[in-house]
Amino acid sequence: MSKPKAYNQYGQFDSFMADFNQARLLAGHVYLNNYLDASGTIYDTDNNGNAINDRWVYYITYTLPYNDPVSQSPMPGFLTVVFNDHSYIRSYTNDESSHWYSIVGTTPFVIKQLT
Repeated sequence: MSKPKAYNQYGQFDSFMADFNQARLLAGHVYLNNYLDASGTIYDTDNNGNAINDRWVYYITYTLPYNDPVSQSPMPGFLTVVFNDHSYIRSYTNDESSHWYSIVGTTPFVIKQLT
């Protein structure tokens, strides 16, 4: 069983957000690749089924974990990355599958696990 993805008191995925913010400050915009494997050979897809390959990030939101108001069941938090065509990808804090990412234009080019 993998450990839950880390988020700080603001609910952000720490490592990913640090990389994203650094790239945004340097370039003013961020292009993202998202993968299903650590070697970066299988691209993940957005909600429309399109590969996440050199996709311009429009904005990012995070929803903190919460209890469902009706059932009182705990609901996981999730990070949503929205692209310029308004498609998106979500990563949940309780998701045991692993995803990897790279930010286009960073040097050196590194593929990291989405945490």
